[in-house]
Amino acid sequence: MATVNLFNLTGFAPDPAIRSLVESTPAPNDSSVGDGRNTAGYRFNSPDDTDSRWFVFRGDYVMNPRHSVTGSFHHFRLDAPNSVFSDIDAVFPGRPGAGQGSRRTLASFGLTSSLGHGAVNEARFGFQGYRAWFANSETFPDGYRLSFSGFDNPVRNFLDQGRDVRNLELSDSLTWVKGAHTVKVGGGVRWTQVNSFNDAGLVPTYALGFGVGNLDPLVPGLFSGGISSDELSTAAALLGTLGGFVDEAYQTFNVVSRTSGFVDGATERRILN
Repeated sequence: MATVNLFNLTGFAPDPAIRSLVESTPAPNDSSVGDGRNTAGYRFNSPDDTDSRWFVFRGDYVMNPRHSVTGSFHHFRLDAPNSVFSDIDAVFPGRPGAGQGSRRTLASFGLTSSLGHGAVNEARFGFQGYRAWFANSETFPDGYRLSFSGFDNPVRNFLDQGRDVRNLELSDSLTWVKGAHTVKVGGGVRWTQVNSFNDAGLVPTYALGFGVGNLDPLVPGLFSGGISSDELSTAAALLGTLGGFVDEAYQTFNVVSRTSGFVDGATERRILN
């Protein structure tokens, strides 16, 4: 098996920023990952500490022989700063990762009243609301993200997103029994609000590699003894990434109002009432 230094072969040099990222990762310990020659993997147990709490209350109260009330309240909170379950945890030990959290509340209250002469009225009110978010501890101090080819980026590129949902419902029903007949009437109203946000694409991303405006300098003739097409593709991906060659760049812009136009740095918001 022959080896070759791609930088010596092409006259290029490693990009300092990429070198720093590579040096921040641990040495490989898993040869089952990668191509077995140029890249390998690192296996580790990613911490997934989760703090969750659940509070539940229920009560019933008979005010008098004609009226009684009932109510229940549930509140749940979750904090997972390094969410392995959502596959947004730190890529390598010691590096920032992303986590998730939520606050969920459910409440219902009812009033049952006997109106006499076989009539019973039931009034109910319910509330369901929750906030859920996914947040990255990585701050992207350089103001951009990188998309790698050939091996995994040690930086968790995930951007924040979440939603805030509220549901309110009010209903009332009247039941009247007269001899062999029963009459039921009632109605209800529901109000729903959804406020979601998504920062996906707000931080510019540079895809590393060779492309139309940045031609690949590697050709089979450069390799004495020849090279297969798969190995040539792997070499190009490694050289393009380690050399810091930018193939393309992209960024997302969102509006903040109907007349604002696209605004740099504005998160995507969807508010439904």
